[in-house]
Amino acid sequence: MLNQRTRNVETIDLGLDNREATPEILKRAQNAKAARSFTGKIHNGLKATLYNLKLKPTTEVEVVVWAKMPYALPSYDWDALARQGQKQVEETERFALTVAATLHTQATSPILDFAFKQGWKIGYQSDLAPIVTLQLPANQVQLLESRTDVVAIFPDDKAELALNTSATAIGVGGTGGVWGRGITGTGVSVAVVESDAIFFDHPNLQDGTLTNSLINSPVGDHATHVAGIIASTHNTNRGIAFGVPALISANASTGSLADGINATSSAITLGARILNYSIGANSAGNPANTLNGWDYLIDYITDNFRLLSVVAAGNTNLCGNSVSFVTSPGKAYSAITVGNYDHHTNAIAPSSCFGNPSSGMEKPEVAAPGTDILSTVTGNLLFNGLTGTSMAAPHVSGCAALLMQRRPALQNQPEAVKAVLMASAVRNIEGDKTLSDRDGVGGVVCDAADDILQANGEAHQVVTAPGIGWNSDNHSFTVTAGETVRVVIAWGSHPNNNLTADNLSADFDLHVSGPILYGNDGAWCQGCHHSVDVGGDGVTGVFYTGSYSVNNAYEIVEFVAPLTGTYTASANQKKPNNQAVEHLAFAWWHGQRRN
Repeated sequence: MLNQRTRNVETIDLGLDNREATPEILKRAQNAKAARSFTGKIHNGLKATLYNLKLKPTTEVEVVVWAKMPYALPSYDWDALARQGQKQVEETERFALTVAATLHTQATSPILDFAFKQGWKIGYQSDLAPIVTLQLPANQVQLLESRTDVVAIFPDDKAELALNTSATAIGVGGTGGVWGRGITGTGVSVAVVESDAIFFDHPNLQDGTLTNSLINSPVGDHATHVAGIIASTHNTNRGIAFGVPALISANASTGSLADGINATSSAITLGARILNYSIGANSAGNPANTLNGWDYLIDYITDNFRLLSVVAAGNTNLCGNSVSFVTSPGKAYSAITVGNYDHHTNAIAPSSCFGNPSSGMEKPEVAAPGTDILSTVTGNLLFNGLTGTSMAAPHVSGCAALLMQRRPALQNQPEAVKAVLMASAVRNIEGDKTLSDRDGVGGVVCDAADDILQANGEAHQVVTAPGIGWNSDNHSFTVTAGETVRVVIAWGSHPNNNLTADNLSADFDLHVSGPILYGNDGAWCQGCHHSVDVGGDGVTGVFYTGSYSVNNAYEIVEFVAPLTGTYTASANQKKPNNQAVEHLAFAWWHGQRRN
């Protein structure tokens, strides 16, 4: 254009709408171009922070760095070890943690040396995963990213608190409940991972352990309330697993990912087999449905240390955007993510998050009571009522502890616990009885889960290099006509040591066949996802149904048995799989629904 004052021809930058680009528009364009130049190591939530127009280049940001592993962690045959006895399992667990700590330190130490030379603040070096936390100027993050031994850089997301007749509602107390069978959680260690500490001076929470991360950390009502739902010893307001020998209060201090890693590591060192996360986090500026560092952590420790993680689905103030996506770490493939229902009305809580993550995994898996739950608190009040998925998750953690007491081998089989809990969750809260948005496969029913174990209706199979077409063992059981039958298989993801992927390597399909019968397809299978007439004439055939999802780490079928007889469940692999070992669990239940 012609400058009227100087009479010189000058150029200007135009926006997309052909208006003159202001300095702010130009900066946005530069930021967008820079963002596109990233190699993909920087998580979207951190990108949003780095390219905030108000952020000065020298402003320090807190990051969590995942390092490249020099060697893969060794694998262990936990099933074989369990057959040798609990002592052998515990000795191997200690050895595995020591080996992992050594390899993780080897991976992260060069990054810490580099950070020290740059003058960056060093936070925490994890022995649980190849992770370090750093504080550095925003304009130097790309320098960190350029290192070949850096796999991923996450924002240090803060997790927020996800705010007893319920024991009878889930089949623990009352007539026929699990307590009446002598099962109370004895011998199983449970950790409450929170941003505050459990009040162990409470008269009904006197037996517990504080992790090393709890020095000078304040006690809080939220952690204490969650702890009481799991293990309160009060005669009336009794915890689901009140026989748990010692709760572990794993304090995540500020609620950051770094503190969460530290707390989780301490809990595992103290012997926790169940990790309860009644917290939720979403990265600012990051799509609320994508996985973040919390989710990767859950999948990593499940795969390598064989622990069960139970996670609150989140409440509407944390779900994100206009869709109620479940919060992290509930997006993890291996987590049992729990929604909240009101056991007084048998209705799902409107605030309970339920949207599926970007992986396509259907979340939550189950629901549990979480509305107006009376449990332990700090101070002179002793007990108070709270509502939220935070209150639902510990119901499931407590139920899992009961199952682990019934069958100790489950302490190293998180997939099996998940399959049993899902197969027995036969209290429909909303939507389809088999699988729906808000309650997953249904409300947990602990006595039905215990029934599965007592009837040997569960199997755990360690699969070596299952290629396309691999077929599992067959699992047969006898059913009476008219009974509801539910079968579930579950497996896990394998986040590789260098975090280039946290995907489902396996894609197992579930098949259930039964007696020869007469009838049309709809009469065979009420509520099934798939059913096939293999008789050829559309009338007579062998009963057959299956579940064939692609993105889930589980499959489920449910039907009303048309005939008395033997039914058989099996699974087969549908895609290439480069994993040396897969843990595949089966669980089957038959009986009358609870609603």
